[in-house]
Amino acid sequence: MLNRFIALLTLSFSLNSVAQHVSAPKEDLSGMIAAFRCSGALVSVGQELYDSALILSAGHCSADEPNYVHQSGYAKVDVSIRDQDEHGMHYYFDKSYNSLLLKNFKLASIYYGTMTKEDVTIFKALPSTRTLRARGLRIFTLAQELPQVGQELKLTSALWGKSKDCRVERIIKNNDEEMKLFGVEPEVPMENTILLSEDCEAKGGWSGSPLYDSKTRKIYGVASRVVEAREGSELYKPNAKARVLVSSVSKLSKCFDSRGELDLAHPACELPR
Repeated sequence: MLNRFIALLTLSFSLNSVAQHVSAPKEDLSGMIAAFRCSGALVSVGQELYDSALILSAGHCSADEPNYVHQSGYAKVDVSIRDQDEHGMHYYFDKSYNSLLLKNFKLASIYYGTMTKEDVTIFKALPSTRTLRARGLRIFTLAQELPQVGQELKLTSALWGKSKDCRVERIIKNNDEEMKLFGVEPEVPMENTILLSEDCEAKGGWSGSPLYDSKTRKIYGVASRVVEAREGSELYKPNAKARVLVSSVSKLSKCFDSRGELDLAHPACELPR
């Protein structure tokens, strides 16, 4: 699969290297998280849950079996996370943009995760959003709409402590369109993938990084993968760099009710159950 498109998930990081990356952030990382060798963000999807916080990241960041990313229509719902140590340290960032290693923080479960139509995961974590908000952490919201072509947004990796200013170049509707653009077809159905401008680059550890409006703190998607255009495709250029593709969250946002509870049976929810 990695020969066909390159996932942004960093395959191996030592705890020391993770700590080094997040020890002195230079960007506004409030509400961001570094975990599972990926990046993510604290999100609110309605009424805040009393007992947990919600973290948005990429679907492949929750993958722990080889076939997970290959199976069309596959999803994880309320899967407990038992072993925290193997995934390294988990950091939140406060309003002063200092890293916080919370000793009582743990990822309790995968609330929902899939790589069909959207490459997205929502983790449940402890302590609650209200507790974290009281400690100065700022919360993001999920966009129910797609971004506009030409819109300027930020892409931020908490793992690397860096942000990039990126422009939305195109919304790729489906696999057929992605095949025409790159000559590479995803192995699972993807819809409304956000193609970022050519000058917006990413590397290992950027998986799950939120693409958002810094003024509204509305997240439009999460970094999913980079793709190199093959010869004969629309976007092929000799010696061109791989392009960053972001999974939109517009479908995910419609799978939560007004109380912030996951409702996969909702008529507007199009993601697999």
